[in-house]
Amino acid sequence: MAWTPPRTWVAGEQPTAAIFNTHIRDNFLALDTGPYSYAHLNADVAAGTSGVWTDITSWSVDNSDTVTYSGGTWTLPPAGRYLVFASISYTANATGSRGIRPVINGVVGQNILVPTVTTATYQATVQIYNEVVLGAASTIKFQAHQNSGGALNLRGDTAGLYSRVGVRRVGN
Repeated sequence: MAWTPPRTWVAGEQPTAAIFNTHIRDNFLALDTGPYSYAHLNADVAAGTSGVWTDITSWSVDNSDTVTYSGGTWTLPPAGRYLVFASISYTANATGSRGIRPVINGVVGQNILVPTVTTATYQATVQIYNEVVLGAASTIKFQAHQNSGGALNLRGDTAGLYSRVGVRRVGN
């Protein structure tokens, strides 16, 4: 539904259903951006093999009624501009780098990597925040990367304070 410039009311004018629908109801509907999905990891999960980009599939998801989620992949039915964000935290480790990247419609997005950490007590957090234009039925998933030389976990908790992602339609 398209936005209609607000009406300039005339003194003494009788409001009608058609006027209210066009200038109030329809404009509120135009402001509703629609589909969204937010998710977080409920508990620590394996970040994958050192040196390999790995799909994150253990999300606890809060969907709108038009976004579907299955096995780590979201399907976004309507075309539009979407805000895509992710923040993932890794357990502390003194070696290697940590990363995250989106995969949209099977195409790998920009790799975001945090360089080598010099202390075993530092918990690395990596974030992405992008606005993208997507077609109808587009898919998105997120991948994690670490090259510590061993096994690391992505941090998780029931409040979503550590690792979380989201996609939200912000316009046409």
